[in-house]
Amino acid sequence: MRLVSFLTGKASHFGCILGDQVLDLAHPAAALSRPDPAAADPADLRGLLAGGDRALDAVRSLAAEASAGGKAAVALRPLTAVRLAAPLASASKIIAVGRNYLDHASEATVDLPEVPRIFPKWPSTVIGPGEAIVKPAATQQLDWEVEMGLVIGKPAHKVPLADALGYVAGYTIVNDVSARDIQFSKPEQLALSKNYRTFTPMGAWVVTPDEFGPPDQATIRAWVNGEIMQDSSTSKLIFDVPYLVSFLSGVLDLEPGDVISTGTPSGVGAFRDPPVSLQAGDVVRMELGGVCELENPVIDE
Repeated sequence: MRLVSFLTGKASHFGCILGDQVLDLAHPAAALSRPDPAAADPADLRGLLAGGDRALDAVRSLAAEASAGGKAAVALRPLTAVRLAAPLASASKIIAVGRNYLDHASEATVDLPEVPRIFPKWPSTVIGPGEAIVKPAATQQLDWEVEMGLVIGKPAHKVPLADALGYVAGYTIVNDVSARDIQFSKPEQLALSKNYRTFTPMGAWVVTPDEFGPPDQATIRAWVNGEIMQDSSTSKLIFDVPYLVSFLSGVLDLEPGDVISTGTPSGVGAFRDPPVSLQAGDVVRMELGGVCELENPVIDE
């Protein structure tokens, strides 16, 4: 399944993609069955994920019913009639991993890390597909980073490595936008350089593991103005999905809807020859696994 958040006017909704339509899970005809009748209906995609496998199975049943023209079909909306939003703008945590691809570590001429290099991306920086990345006046070296974001599906604390994939609800694209001149200033300002307003484009949807496939075999690509800049595979991750879930859950509690942005491959602007920086008018397009795509324009502050 491809799970989405979307807007109709100013109203926020969530649902799943069915061809060129979206099943509106906030519609009364698509009410989800709940193990606890006293529990509240989920208000957003994060709330849906908190319902666990049972909630996702209920969505699959509703999707099958809608596709067959049953009662839930009245909750279908044309994709052209809605505006897709960031799927998990309400995430409580977005945890990013730096220098986690073999080829990116090589282009940056740094040693391979012995443990994951972690920094935060604040949820307030999240934007959705089609929304503009705002280039701050404070930077002249705005950069892109295409990353696979893994989405946590159930509470995770000290998860054994062998069980880690069972805690993943799906995958999405995260663009770890970076102000390189601020990042490489003295002292280094890693977190600051990556947390200006609009610096975390996300989406366009969350793809569940059954459709996404093995997370260590996905293509990952980025284009700027139609020119391909990054073209790699998640097989080149240094710390893979199970390791990251196990490692991070040993440090802090992971919650449904949390996003772990797993790092970027080679080809970012800062390490190209000559370097490339994003400017107003540029368009950044990203693709993950052939099943998820994200595009955002760049504007000046």
